[in-house]
Amino acid sequence: MDCLHRNNLVKASYTAKDYDTENRRFDKYWNDRRMGRAPTIAETQGHFSFDYSDVDAATCLANNHEVMDVQEYKPPGWKPFG
Repeated sequence: MDCLHRNNLVKASYTAKDYDTENRRFDKYWNDRRMGRAPTIAETQGHFSFDYSDVDAATCLANNHEVMDVQEYKPPGWKPFG
């Protein structure tokens, strides 16, 4: 979680245990909803002490081998010839 601290994404008192607690709580929340799909970034808002959509946060989590199991809206591919 040092990376989140270095990028000023969380308070200095935020620990790996805090992240694990938030992550487990969000997983339970999401699984209880039985959506059958990964959550969107917008659906993570308010469940973590940092902005899950922040590029620096995504980089920190990826560098720490944390899976960001979220889906994002992707516009349809450009097909200029049909």
